Amino acid sequence: MGKRIEMDLEEKVFLVKEYIKGRIKGREAARRAGIGSSTMQS
Repeated sequence: MGKRIEMDLEEKVFLVKEYIKGRIKGREAARRAGIGSSTMQS
């Protein structure tokens, strides 16, 4: 597991929206956020 990355709410919302729209994969969004892919799916 990587280091935890501090992100503001706007960045998190952006990643989730991109994931939902299918522009990025869940693993990519999770990597950018510094979280596990299972956490991103939740």
